[in-house]
Amino acid sequence: MKVGTDAIMLGAWAISDSPRRILDIGTGTGVIALMLAQRFPDATIDAVEIEESAASQAKENFEFSPWPARLTLHNSDIVRHVPSQTYDLIVANPPYFVNSLKSPNASRNVARHSGSLDANALLAAVDRMLQSNGTFCVIIPFDQDEAFTKMAEERGLFCKTRCRVHPTPDKSPCRSLLAFGREPLSEPAESNLTVEIERHQYSDDYRRLTQDFYLRH
Repeated sequence: MKVGTDAIMLGAWAISDSPRRILDIGTGTGVIALMLAQRFPDATIDAVEIEESAASQAKENFEFSPWPARLTLHNSDIVRHVPSQTYDLIVANPPYFVNSLKSPNASRNVARHSGSLDANALLAAVDRMLQSNGTFCVIIPFDQDEAFTKMAEERGLFCKTRCRVHPTPDKSPCRSLLAFGREPLSEPAESNLTVEIERHQYSDDYRRLTQDFYLRH
């Protein structure tokens, strides 16, 4: 699968204070895990991917990266992942096409549709593996933000930072970047990010966020 804007935004935005152990749930071909290895040079990253061909490509990408010793690929279901220690940063770019027509490509369906990992299963895995002072960062469709946040609160995970992502200045938000912790807050920190000023012209804010990762911008 191609590298998507969602993955780039999450990898560049994910909030944490010098994490030492990171988990990337549903790593796909590994782009978010690689970005986090670049951002956090003292961290080790576990990347879990259920789909075999994507996991194989992620493993190859890790081996040819500058950080192979800090990146570990697990070709497994996240509900069966049993780490030796909990994590202080967990990230996920989860499947979210809840009601959309599925692709005839079975492996792509596994990677991108919520039939393979629903929100409850994702949040249960995060709750099980996140340290008491850890952070969980996720990108989801904006119209699922409220429901997902409520589900997270039921598991003792509280939104502390929210960034609404607008595709262009004149359009409503299409995505939410969310950071959760175990301490409840009265109100999360709120911000907005516009991706493009017009087609194929990135905004200054998007350029600043992602400038360390694009060869051409």
